[in-house]
Amino acid sequence: MMIGKVTDLLLVCVCFLLFFFLCWLQGNVDPVTLFSTKAGIEAAIDDCIAKAGTTGHVLNLGHGVMVGTPEESVAHFFEYNRSKLY
Repeated sequence: MMIGKVTDLLLVCVCFLLFFFLCWLQGNVDPVTLFSTKAGIEAAIDDCIAKAGTTGHVLNLGHGVMVGTPEESVAHFFEYNRSKLY
């Protein structure tokens, strides 16, 4: 029965969208922050996590890594984020 299959597909799509939008939040840290000190990077990460909450949060850089960003800062961004328990 075609109507049943379409209804099932719509139900799956609605459930996926509800799960995705209600359970996950993507939060950005300004990429210029990586030109700051380690303490500045840590403060920006902590601020982003505090504002986004600790459940279902994907932390990333807004628009990625800028040209000329110190590699040590990029490494610290990931290391510090991985050290957080949320």
